[in-house]
Amino acid sequence: MGSYPKTESGKAGPVLANKKATFYPVIKNNHSGQYMPTPTRADMAVVPLEKRAPWNNTLRGQYIASYIDSYGNPNWDWSGVDIHHVIQESTGQETVSLICIHYREPFTSNRYLHGGQATKMKIGGVSMILKKTLQALKKRLDEKGNMEIVAEQGEIHTVHCSFNPPIAGKELKDFQDEKGWILPEDVQQFLSKHNGAKMYEMLLGSINIGGGLQIYSLEEIKKTHDALKSLSDYIPIGYVFENNLLISRTALERDDPDYLYISGTLLKPEPLHSNLELFLDRFVVSQGSNFWEWPNYTAKNYYKQSGGIETSY
Repeated sequence: MGSYPKTESGKAGPVLANKKATFYPVIKNNHSGQYMPTPTRADMAVVPLEKRAPWNNTLRGQYIASYIDSYGNPNWDWSGVDIHHVIQESTGQETVSLICIHYREPFTSNRYLHGGQATKMKIGGVSMILKKTLQALKKRLDEKGNMEIVAEQGEIHTVHCSFNPPIAGKELKDFQDEKGWILPEDVQQFLSKHNGAKMYEMLLGSINIGGGLQIYSLEEIKKTHDALKSLSDYIPIGYVFENNLLISRTALERDDPDYLYISGTLLKPEPLHSNLELFLDRFVVSQGSNFWEWPNYTAKNYYKQSGGIETSY
């Protein structure tokens, strides 16, 4: 913290400075006319990983589209522009962020600051991501419900997806009343669109050999829950790669949004740190892969454990 040196009698207001007494720069985006707000402190704490605002190519594209819509097209070469959060505060479905826009000089590590501004970005809420994910997946399917994907190790597979008709609202309510459950919002949203589905089942020629992800119908949820006596504290909602996909009833009681667990036939359920909506989104993005296990397979053990492509270093 600090203030500018006095150049005349009177008091100067406090200004931000770092430990080398360098004042925080006044930065203006000459295109938008916006000034980048000055943080309240120079010693901001590092935001923990789990609390950081999400950022990916989709959100980057949404920000650029929003910027052009608000201020017009500056005709920058956006492929050479870095856009990132400096500070952020998440409230519900809206993230208020300080966005910095840098221009990257080709073939160097130099960044030139175009400017920054306080920007509100809408992150899709529950059911919005689910809706868009299902729409995007269906657009890729042919009239038979098939599509080609690029799988691990450069394999090309043909997979099949099928979706049941929706469940009636009254039937969904009666089911929850009967079981004494209140299913998570995204699970209810899925069932209201499709009372069960099978996604990324592999085709061997014209033969459907299964695999992939199955989201249960209400009847299948009930029958599977009755059969899984040892997992009475969980609600089975699907099956993926020979594993049960489960809702933790304890997580629901704690109002924990990361309610999704996975378990083999004889294994203790393990947390997926997700809900159904995010799991489905990532499953589709990874083209039907067991993405949650990827961190387990490092360059040291992948080739031994998976029989992967031989390589030498």
